[in-house]
Amino acid sequence: MTSGHWRKQIYDRERCEKKLGDGEPGAVLTLWAAVVAEVLGFEHDEARTLGRAVAGLNAYSKGVSLGLFQPTPREVKEQRQKMRKEEMVTIDLLHRAVPAKHTDEGLRALSGESPIHPAGNWRPYRDLIQRQMIHAMRIVVLLFSGVFLWVTLVDAVPASVVSSGRPEAKLDGELYLYEKNPSDGSIVPGGAWGKMSYAREGPAFEFVFSAYHLRPGVSYTLIYFPDPWPAEGLICLATATGDSEGTVQVKGSVPIAHLPAKYDANYPAGAKIRLVLSDDIDWGKGGSMARKRMRRWKPAQYLLEAKLINFSITRAGCNAPGEKSGTFPRKLIFSGGLDRQYDLLVPSSYTPGKPAPLVFNFHGFTADPETQDWLSAMSRLAEEAGFILATPKGSGNEEVLGWNAGECCGQAALENVDDVAFTSDMIDRISAEYCVGSRVRLAILQLDFYEFWGHLIDF
Repeated sequence: MTSGHWRKQIYDRERCEKKLGDGEPGAVLTLWAAVVAEVLGFEHDEARTLGRAVAGLNAYSKGVSLGLFQPTPREVKEQRQKMRKEEMVTIDLLHRAVPAKHTDEGLRALSGESPIHPAGNWRPYRDLIQRQMIHAMRIVVLLFSGVFLWVTLVDAVPASVVSSGRPEAKLDGELYLYEKNPSDGSIVPGGAWGKMSYAREGPAFEFVFSAYHLRPGVSYTLIYFPDPWPAEGLICLATATGDSEGTVQVKGSVPIAHLPAKYDANYPAGAKIRLVLSDDIDWGKGGSMARKRMRRWKPAQYLLEAKLINFSITRAGCNAPGEKSGTFPRKLIFSGGLDRQYDLLVPSSYTPGKPAPLVFNFHGFTADPETQDWLSAMSRLAEEAGFILATPKGSGNEEVLGWNAGECCGQAALENVDDVAFTSDMIDRISAEYCVGSRVRLAILQLDFYEFWGHLIDF
């Protein structure tokens, strides 16, 4: 299939939306919600009014999140609830609480205190969507790599890791850190120093670090320091406190795909690794949008690198020892300077060394991985069909998660979050742990996700 085919599909969707709703915003969401309501057992006209209500509530939620208008004060809401308490019911549809009441024509969703009329002839489209609801569970879209819808996994050397229950990684890299003179960058004779042994490649960034002649009782953090100052998007590798002799010893396994990152001014030459005072780090606020950075600069009390280093994740899952099957919620990966998360399901039929398909299931704007899995039932299908399922979590306010689709979708766009890099990093990370087949697939199951899909095509 060509990119032109997918552009036509998007065009047909837009044309369908115009025909369906005569310009009504969210017409496709209206139809989708109405079909779900029918599946749940509501009558045809009842489902149509519920669908329109869901679209309205969704638009309202987005408007509030973008600051376009303010929600009704709680006191007014409570007064309205009392006025119609006896006649109103609330229906949970697509995770929206839809107010409704019984009328002479049957159950009708409410807009304010007025019943919503089931306008529009959508029976032909309803039949199409109902077929697609069944068919979509078995259809996935091939993910572009460059301008093609193919991702060919490279052969790689098997890699082991440091964590418990696995053989130790091959730490084939060495880096020395020194106390330096701030004025000229020269090494202080007899000053504090440290040594890090690390794996140049593997399923994660593995390292062992020891430092000496530091200040006893002081907390230090070993960091990846991206330029320029203030090192926004820095990654904390390990934190420890100097013992009575001023010694720090740490080791770790950090889910990073590549060092340096593309947002680093030193890319692709190499990454700076430094030991700094923990109190000098701004740990960030805002949940998934928190980017760590430096807030103070006291180089005389730090250990600075003697050279730049590089690390690359290896897609060696087909050569790695057996990984467990099961459900792994909120797996962490550092991508684009953010702590990103995704849910991973590995079916019970997974056999180490045997390639399995990898499918991504992205949620829509204001939703989350749990909602998306509930809507799509992809976990059940993954277990039945035997594919590995990744359900990523968007970025932004925890109540309004989304994807950077350019003009669309709230904080992810405002903060210029690199969701394409996030997708690439997830592929690398999962392929390093599990034997993933040569075709990575993307499930398009959320209606307002297609705006982000256009960006993945360019990827």
